[in-house]
Amino acid sequence: MAVNTYVHDQANVKTSTLASQKTVSQEFVSAGTWKARKLSIQKKWALLNLARSKTQNIFEAFTLARGLKAFRKKAFGIEGYRKMFVSDDKIYFDMTLAGFPSAAWDNYMSKELDRIQHPGILNGLRVAFMAITKKCAYKCEHCFEWDQLNKKDVLDFDKLSKMVDRYMDFGAAQIVFSGGEPLIKFDLLNQLLVHASDASDLWIVSSGFQLSKEKAHILKSNGLTGVIISLDHFDKEKNDAFRGYQGAYDWALKALRNAKEAGLVTALSLCATETFISEENLEAYFQLAMSLEVPFVQLLEPKEVGHYKDKPVKLSQEKQALLRAWHLKVNNDSAYNHYPLTQYHEYHQQEMGCFGAGNRYLYIDTDGDVNPCPFCADKTCDALAFSVEDTVALLREKECGFHELTER
Repeated sequence: MAVNTYVHDQANVKTSTLASQKTVSQEFVSAGTWKARKLSIQKKWALLNLARSKTQNIFEAFTLARGLKAFRKKAFGIEGYRKMFVSDDKIYFDMTLAGFPSAAWDNYMSKELDRIQHPGILNGLRVAFMAITKKCAYKCEHCFEWDQLNKKDVLDFDKLSKMVDRYMDFGAAQIVFSGGEPLIKFDLLNQLLVHASDASDLWIVSSGFQLSKEKAHILKSNGLTGVIISLDHFDKEKNDAFRGYQGAYDWALKALRNAKEAGLVTALSLCATETFISEENLEAYFQLAMSLEVPFVQLLEPKEVGHYKDKPVKLSQEKQALLRAWHLKVNNDSAYNHYPLTQYHEYHQQEMGCFGAGNRYLYIDTDGDVNPCPFCADKTCDALAFSVEDTVALLREKECGFHELTER
């Protein structure tokens, strides 16, 4: 557990990068290359060693490792680790998976192997989302925290740092800070980064608002792994209208460039609406992502929560099928080897059910209450009132209100 006090954390927060900037080597490794095969073999060997520690012999270890590979194919529709991103001597096979090699990767993959070996158990988390502020300059069309936006903040460093400690101890491979806009609470964000140990990768979900070069370097030097920048259209005017802020598009692009220069891993997040989804629009969006050298793109479906509550935003089956086909094509088709890795959460939700509600992720909202996920506005308990184990048990009694298994 991280045991730093507030004073200690504040004293160690870097507020200037004049003496600490360093060049970080980054590379997107396309599928089918010699380097992709080499790095994939390194990962497979590490996974086999983890499996070997849980079994009686090498044959059982191979069977266990193959079981995890089969699970990944079923859950995400991806044939092995075909392409990847290298940053700071760590390999990122997935934007929601800790960098390899690392203690966070070992810990999480070990627990995934436990699930294969002992079906039915739930242990560890892939991601813990923590909303650290209600404040935001934007008025986004799809904001799920709309009812809380710009109200008085109730979470301070003391509460948030205790949450970070608890979920790191529980084995969250990633902690993702969100809001509101987390960059508005820049000092608090950096105090949390310094407080946290290296047991988890640390990310933010952001609009990119006011993420200058200096701020990006400060975040990197204080321990941030990566940034997920929300950009909801490749067209500047349409994006700004969707996000309710003139200049949102420019800030998103500036943030991505500044984050990359600082050595942070970058990802784009797109809320793909019914009117947006087409082969041509997805192609244009991914062309923009490649021009910005972004290695990951997250595709989200709109949900009837927050600002979208009681609005007919659910995607048609036709548009869902198009997103699904795009996800599979970009990740598996050799013609798209140089395209960013794509995360389409609804794929695994359709195939295997939701991974939220403490299965593999959960969401702590701006009041400090635990919800099954960012889109299931269903407060379960105060994050500090129960142990993480008891919290997960309470969450498992919930059912996802958005997704059903798809008959295929």
